[in-house]
Amino acid sequence: MELLSLIVVLIGSLISIIALLSKCFSVKKLKKKRKEYEKEIIINSYYRYSKKVFDESNIEKILSSKNYSGISFDKYISELIKEAGSEIESPYTTLNKTHEVLQVIGRANRLKEKKKGYRKIWFLFNSGLLDSIVKSVIYNEDKSSINKNTVIGMLVGNKMKQDTKSYLFIIGALLLHVSFSLFGVVSLNYWLMSFLLFMFSGLTLNQKVLEYRIRNGFYGTNEYEAREIISFIDQNADDNDFGNGGDKKLFQETDKFNSYETGIYGGLFN
Repeated sequence: MELLSLIVVLIGSLISIIALLSKCFSVKKLKKKRKEYEKEIIINSYYRYSKKVFDESNIEKILSSKNYSGISFDKYISELIKEAGSEIESPYTTLNKTHEVLQVIGRANRLKEKKKGYRKIWFLFNSGLLDSIVKSVIYNEDKSSINKNTVIGMLVGNKMKQDTKSYLFIIGALLLHVSFSLFGVVSLNYWLMSFLLFMFSGLTLNQKVLEYRIRNGFYGTNEYEAREIISFIDQNADDNDFGNGGDKKLFQETDKFNSYETGIYGGLFN
């Protein structure tokens, strides 16, 4: 029986390691994709609405310029548009849509109030979902989906908050049990360890399925997810995050320069 429990915990450990590696890969992918997404935003926010014409090499220079790296991405794009003398009549640009969704995710997780260490942990656990959300917004040309994306952003933002708490609880419980066993307070329970490891892996798998559905535009297309969205809207009907406020600036500036995360993902801390 003890041998069986040891085998189970070894299998659980292997699966958990794979799940953790997938998280690390998602973080790396998120950072790699940032330049691609910001390039797309520049094309949509600057190139399409500007009187000037910029080719691929110009856009690459913008992304690698020292001026860009020193200030928030939205402020930089705003200044570029002003310099170009573009006549924009409040278009709902790609940057607006992305910022709106990222802001509701950030607010749901209260990221602006969190310490740098927690933010790193949050990015590790939720980078795959975050990438799926951003990709679905940036490459979606259907303006009728703006409100849907915002609602899904709020709903997924709450899922991220709950999942982060679950991850921390599972890891904390596992470390606590191992620590107590090392000090002889309790005996090492392989079945409990296996249960916690499989919970970690199951939570990761659940996120991966959600990532896939959001990234490919499937989320909300089946009855369960549609009911989930409708229920969420009904429960949060009075939430201020659903309203545009009527006086939002075209490009909302952050209160101060955020040294941890600049660029497109800085919208999470607005």
